[in-house]
Amino acid sequence: MVDELTATLIDEQVQPYASLERAQLHALATAALTSVEQDVETGSTRHFSAYWEHVARLRAEQGGVVTEILKGVSLGERVMDTHMRAAFADDPEMRAWWAYRLHDIIYHGVVVLSGVFIDTHERMIQAQALQIRELSTPLIPLHTGILALPLVGTIDSYRPPRSWRRSWRGSPGSRPMW
Repeated sequence: MVDELTATLIDEQVQPYASLERAQLHALATAALTSVEQDVETGSTRHFSAYWEHVARLRAEQGGVVTEILKGVSLGERVMDTHMRAAFADDPEMRAWWAYRLHDIIYHGVVVLSGVFIDTHERMIQAQALQIRELSTPLIPLHTGILALPLVGTIDSYRPPRSWRRSWRGSPGSRPMW
């Protein structure tokens, strides 16, 4: 199954997977499929979810696109389902059990993956917003004790107090006169 999943991800050009070295992609596919196998064996959904909790944060921070990652998950589900349905071809009860278990495991993993992506992106956006706010109120020292604070854009209740605090910290030993 791992070889087939690796080949499918490459053949269907699913990024970021298709651009990885084959050995690296094979290792990732092995880890993902192993976590599903562990969930099947233990009757839980925690291994595949834990795999994505670990991996999704890294992918989000590296600029990964969640829809492409979900395509990879979907292809993995398709490959596993095809193999297991063939293995249980003569046993409709086992095929039904397998379909339920696979859906349950994938569902929980995708929920975790999506949540981690959202949380990571929200933290990144907050950090960028803070940086933008700090850059939007530059203090320019003109002379000893004299600072210029160019005001560009909308001055809301957040910007002036932060600007003033920054200016006081920026002029050691004296507070600027406004």
